[in-house]
Amino acid sequence: MDGQELTFNNEFDAVFSNAALHWMRDQQAMLAGVHRALKPGGRFIAEMGGHNNTAAIIVALSAVLARRELDAHRLSPWYFPSADAYRRKLEEARFTVEEIPVVPRPTILRTGIEAWLDTTPSRRIFLVRCRSRTGQEPASKSRSSCGPS
Repeated sequence: MDGQELTFNNEFDAVFSNAALHWMRDQQAMLAGVHRALKPGGRFIAEMGGHNNTAAIIVALSAVLARRELDAHRLSPWYFPSADAYRRKLEEARFTVEEIPVVPRPTILRTGIEAWLDTTPSRRIFLVRCRSRTGQEPASKSRSSCGPS
């Protein structure tokens, strides 16, 4: 079931999400569905990528896509809010927020940007749409912009 289309009603004591929320662009629908799925007093515990996650990748892809008059931020499949912005979203969805810890977790791209993008739906969602006439995807042109892999 798509997390943005939850149909449960007062069925769970807790909802847990790990590394999925930043893939859901319709946060309002997802949060409403989670809230509706919880029994009164239920808990929502989640881990997700936060503000500036993948920033170097977005900057590199933005530079390449701008040459094609494409907006990388608009095409991005990700949603990476700041802790304050997400607290507001949660409160608007009627959650009581106890804490939102920010845990920096840098990822070294040992295999480079192209291989990393291949490990997620990113290439399909974000890059294949932008294939150039030469058949080269923006990821390969973005490699040098991201620094050493």
